[in-house]
Amino acid sequence: RRQHGAVIVPSMSVDYRLHIRLPDRTGSLGAVASRIGAAGGDICRIEVIERHDGFAVDEFHLAIPTELLGLLRREVGEIEGVAITLLEECDAHDLRQVTRIHV
Repeated sequence: RRQHGAVIVPSMSVDYRLHIRLPDRTGSLGAVASRIGAAGGDICRIEVIERHDGFAVDEFHLAIPTELLGLLRREVGEIEGVAITLLEECDAHDLRQVTRIHV
């Protein structure tokens, strides 16, 4: 981080792939997205990759400064029934736009 007076400015964002297991019920995805934003993450893409037995696994592609990963883990970890199952760095190519639209 760089300090400018009393303000701490995070460094440049890094691209990450994040898998989260969450209850498959109304509001769960919104709660996770809010916590990612509260931790300083910028969500680039979300995809539901699995649904069964009342749970879903969602894949988030996001950009966040590396020094905020601990805060991200704490924020998401505070949501009941939610767990991070994968967090890995990825490159910008992995953050390509999804062109399919389901109506």
